[in-house]
Formats: sequence, C-alpha cells, structure tokens
Amino acid sequence: MRRKDVALIAYVVVCALMLVWPGYALLGNRVRPFVLGIPLALLWNVAWAVATFLVLLAYDRAGARAERE
Repeated sequence: MRRKDVALIAYVVVCALMLVWPGYALLGNRVRPFVLGIPLALLWNVAWAVATFLVLLAYDRAGARAERE
C-alpha cells in the first residue's frame, strides 16, 4: 500500500470516530455556543464534511500527479 492510501485510511477512521461516539459525544454534541449563528453541533458536522472534501481533493490531486510522472 502506498503512503497516501494509508493516510486516507487513517483519516477515514479519525473522521468516523469524530462523527460518532466518542468524538461527537464528547466534543461536538453541544447547542451552545453559537458559531457564526449556528449551533456548535451543526458546525461540527459541516466542518467535518468540508474537511473530508478537502482531503479527498488532495488525495485525487496526488493520484493525478503520480500518474503524470
């Protein structure tokens, strides 16, 4: 397995833990404080979705760059 594949698998595991127990229950399961007018619980999920998009974009770009070389 390549290093970028291992990094993606590690990210998926961390992301899964942060969106279910223990991460969400301990860190993200709060209504207050409001951040940018939305509850922290909603921001927690949106932030992980955006982070996942950016990680997958970087993974795709790294794969495309490797194919060109």
